[in-house]
Amino acid sequence: LGRVPATGLPRGGVHFRNSAAGTPEHAYLANVVDGVDVFNVSDPQNIVKTGTYNFTGSLLVWNSYKQGDSLYIAASGGGTRAINLSASPALSSAFNIDAASTSVHVAGTLAYIVNYAYGLKIFNFSSFPPTLTGQVQQTGFPQNLTVFNDHAYVANSGNSPFGGVNIINVANPGLPQYITDFEGSQAYIAGKNNKVYATGGAEGCLFLDVTDPALPVEASTYPLPNSTWDLAVEGDYVYSGSNGFRVFDVSNKNHPVQVGYHATLGDLVKVTGNLAIYCPES
Repeated sequence: LGRVPATGLPRGGVHFRNSAAGTPEHAYLANVVDGVDVFNVSDPQNIVKTGTYNFTGSLLVWNSYKQGDSLYIAASGGGTRAINLSASPALSSAFNIDAASTSVHVAGTLAYIVNYAYGLKIFNFSSFPPTLTGQVQQTGFPQNLTVFNDHAYVANSGNSPFGGVNIINVANPGLPQYITDFEGSQAYIAGKNNKVYATGGAEGCLFLDVTDPALPVEASTYPLPNSTWDLAVEGDYVYSGSNGFRVFDVSNKNHPVQVGYHATLGDLVKVTGNLAIYCPES
C-alpha cells in the first residue's frame, strides 16, 4: 500500500497505535542506536514520518514491547526504558528499569525481562522506583520471550541442552518456577491460546502445543527458505518475513498452511486488523 524510508538499523521492533476511532494512526519503529521513528499511517498509501525520539546515553536496542500508550524498550546495558506515546508524534520518557535487557514483555504493572547474564527477572512498576519481585537464572542465551496464561516462554539461542524454548511458571511473580525446555535453538517467539511459535533464524518455524506447559508437544514444523527475524500472531494467522512476506493459517496447529505471499523483502512485522507494517532489519 505504501512505503517510507527508515533510519539506521530498525531491529528493535515495530508497533501500531490506533486512533480514538480504533483505526491505525501511528507506527513506531525502534532502531538499534538511532531512537524511535514515528510515522503517521492514517493513510496507508501516504505514510509520513512525523518525528524521532532520540535515546539518551549509549544504548543498543534489540527488542521492544507496546502496552496501551507506553512503549518499553529493551536497551541492553541501558536497562528497559518506558516511553510515553500519548502525545504522539511527540514522545517522552516515563521511567527506567535498571537491569540489562535483551527482551521485554509487559502485562499490567509487571515487566518480564530477559538477558544473557541472568535469565528472567520480573519487576513491578506499580510504584517507583520499580522493584524486583522474582528471578530465574537461565543458562545459554535467552534472547526473546512471550508471556501468557501464567507462563513465560523464552526463546533461547544457546546450544542443547539449554537452547530452544524455556518454559517458566510465573503465576506467582515473586517465586517464578523453571519448568522445562523444548530443546533446539530458538531466537524469536510469539504465542497465544496454548500455542507457541518460535524460529531460530534459518531453522524454519516451530509450532508447539503448550496446553500442558510442563509437557510441550511439537505440533508441527514449517521449513522456510531464508532466515526469519520476527513473528506476529493475529487470530488464526502467523505472519513472518523469510525471503518475502508470508502468511500462515494455523487454525489447525498440526498442519499450518501458507496462504499468502508477497515478494517484498523484510524481517520485522506487526499486524493490526487488516494492516501489517513490515520492514527489513537493515
